Amino acid sequence: MQLSLLSLNTGLKGIYIEDYKKDTLIYIQKLSTSILNLRGMANNRMNFGDVSVNGLYLNLKTYQGDDFTNLDVFIDKLDDGKPRDPGTPPFFLSSSEISIADSRFKLSDENTEPIEQLHFKRLGILARDFQILGPDVTTHIEALSFH
Repeated sequence: MQLSLLSLNTGLKGIYIEDYKKDTLIYIQKLSTSILNLRGMANNRMNFGDVSVNGLYLNLKTYQGDDFTNLDVFIDKLDDGKPRDPGTPPFFLSSSEISIADSRFKLSDENTEPIEQLHFKRLGILARDFQILGPDVTTHIEALSFH
């Protein structure tokens, strides 16, 4: 991890998130960004400048006998089930631009034939005005390419 306190630029390498069956859910070779509002992070408001992701692997999988994906299970574990206090703002994350290069996205369901439903390789995305506000995700996709 690299962090520059003067410019608040940060770079992370080798980010690995495992799913509940010990398989890869998300892997990122390299992520670079700038933090625009450090104080807001303490209040669930994460404002980032441009985000650059290289070597992303997103592996969405539904296991045999399940009706939900490994990402659904991961997200459910982040929710403590308690309602927010009145007046507490929802989680907020934004980025002016997200660039994803040399990446893969795989969608599989062990309850169907064929099991592998999608497998995008050499995935590239350029998106602007990315925002997560509570459960809502919005962005403007400027470019999308894959093999």
